[in-house]
Amino acid sequence: MIFNWIPMEDVIRQLNQIRDRVGKSGDLRSLKGLCIEAGQLIDKYLSNDHLLKNSCISLKRSIETLQYRDMGGMMSYSEKNREQSILVNTFLELVRSIEEQIEHDEMKKESSAHENESSSPLTRENPPENTVKTILFITAAPDNKHLLRADDEVKAIRKELEFSNFKDSFKLVEERGVERDNLAKIIRENNPFLLHVSVHGNREKGLMFQDSNGKEDFIDSKDLNHILRRQDERGFRIHCLLLNVCNSAWIAQQCPALADFVIAVKDFIQDKPATRFTTGFYQVFFEEVKVEDAYDEGLYMLKNREDKELYVISSRDDFSQLKLSEQGNHKPIDETEFGD
Repeated sequence: MIFNWIPMEDVIRQLNQIRDRVGKSGDLRSLKGLCIEAGQLIDKYLSNDHLLKNSCISLKRSIETLQYRDMGGMMSYSEKNREQSILVNTFLELVRSIEEQIEHDEMKKESSAHENESSSPLTRENPPENTVKTILFITAAPDNKHLLRADDEVKAIRKELEFSNFKDSFKLVEERGVERDNLAKIIRENNPFLLHVSVHGNREKGLMFQDSNGKEDFIDSKDLNHILRRQDERGFRIHCLLLNVCNSAWIAQQCPALADFVIAVKDFIQDKPATRFTTGFYQVFFEEVKVEDAYDEGLYMLKNREDKELYVISSRDDFSQLKLSEQGNHKPIDETEFGD
């Protein structure tokens, strides 16, 4: 977060100076020095952003490795130039990410100041200042329904998080047996960066949660739309909504773009392929935080073409994949009538 006494213009000027000097630096030593400067800016203004910190450290190590190989005569001149060019582009991308994050934090600070003027501190909910990204895993299994693959899915997520180079940048929160009436509260309390839902689904009724007696209780597209809109209005827009739920695409298509990305399932999905998709998705997500690349890796983990065709992804700028029709899709199955 930017300190109040540091003008925004000064920070951007420093980044532009670093960016300009990249083109003038023709050796690895100079590039390493610029990388160190970028790291100092991260430490000063974005000390809680572990992803940017780790990216900068990783880039510095890559530069040092290339220096070692070059001094040891382990590569040709053309190879060195090619790899140095890649590192330069990676560094410029890092500088751009730093700039975007600083601008984002400044906008959030201004928004918070505006809210302070118009809202009571006792009623206003403030966004958290740390940048650890919360993955909220939600599941429910009413007592008259088959237990879902929740155990396997959450084990897969925890395993991938444990082996990630950026595990300190994420927090996995697991909520089981979620009641319909408590869903909005759970989301509000955790403000997830990624919301992963693993429940039963019905094309007409919606997502199956449970009531206070453990019986089935559905959240339809209107309810989901309301929850996502409230989260967005509070300034905690969900980056990715992962509905690993049978028939969930039919529910998601009726909601406007209130998450940056939505991943859903068009029809009935078996437990094993659903868990395989989860495994592949988080292998990439915990390293790159790129939803589209993580989605592709999830599809890669699926063995059958039929399973791959069940998943769809959309962004807030393009919801076309969620515009489903009865033609060309599988015969509708109400997977709430039996175990999957």
